[in-house]
Amino acid sequence: MMRTLIIGLLCVVCCRICLGEERPDKAAEQRILTLYKQFLSAIDWKKPGLEKAYDEIPNSENMRLSKLHGRLPTYWVEGPLRFHIDPSSFKLKVLWNQPLALLTGPWRKEVSPPELPIEKVIARAKEYLKAVDMELPEHMVLTSVQYNSVDRPLCWWVIWKPFFGGNPPDDFLEPIEQHMDVAFHETLGLLSVVTTCDWPVPKSVEVKISREDAIILASKVASLVMKTPYYQQARVPGFVIKSVKEANLKVAPPNWLLDPKRAIWIPGYHPPTETRFCWIVIFGTMDTVERDHDFKPIAPDILVYVDAVTGEVVGANFT
Repeated sequence: MMRTLIIGLLCVVCCRICLGEERPDKAAEQRILTLYKQFLSAIDWKKPGLEKAYDEIPNSENMRLSKLHGRLPTYWVEGPLRFHIDPSSFKLKVLWNQPLALLTGPWRKEVSPPELPIEKVIARAKEYLKAVDMELPEHMVLTSVQYNSVDRPLCWWVIWKPFFGGNPPDDFLEPIEQHMDVAFHETLGLLSVVTTCDWPVPKSVEVKISREDAIILASKVASLVMKTPYYQQARVPGFVIKSVKEANLKVAPPNWLLDPKRAIWIPGYHPPTETRFCWIVIFGTMDTVERDHDFKPIAPDILVYVDAVTGEVVGANFT
């Protein structure tokens, strides 16, 4: 039994080393504990049924500095309050109130109707942001106020997204979609706070390239996307461009997919150093290959990003 225990402990240690995890130093640990007390105060935890749920105080055993390959370092703190913070600024990135999540989970069949009016829901969500030292940048726009959604049952869920010159950020890659959100229960307090906003503001949002010109520029390179190694590793050959489906103005970081020397292709996520105001032109495709009856691949869409200020093709993508 002792041998099994030792092997188990070694496996845990080896896994954490392989995952690039380490303990925070003493100074960081004290700052994390200070933040924990602040967050505990922010969630309105002195509510019926939750009085003893937060007795477990974080210690070095449930704090870790994660340095996963391809990702930014992050302090992860586990416990009744689970949160992720930036190790350089100690700013909150994610806060999750686990005891409240257990009380409001999707297995709860009873759903009481909401009582708060929308304006008070929004005001309260902003108060929670302030309580955890988060500020809404000027370019953040309220995009959704939901009650009892699948992801946040029995709670209000308020979401803001950045808009630049009245235009939204590109949301093609959902895991890095830019937004801030707050979820809370009307009587039991704060459930969660999340921010993924780490894109810089584009230098200009003045449209100098027309939609028509952007489509023409994009059409000249759209077929080249299917010749990149990134496309060929992920999709079957035989498709060709058949139509322009849409063209929309959005803000996006360049990925230079058509430039082999500068191409950035999802090995891991780091905040971009710049964003561009782009026409995102989406092309439909069609299959030109006679395939087996049982194999009918879905025709991919091809996306080309044209800088709306300069006309430069700054990126591409595909479904």
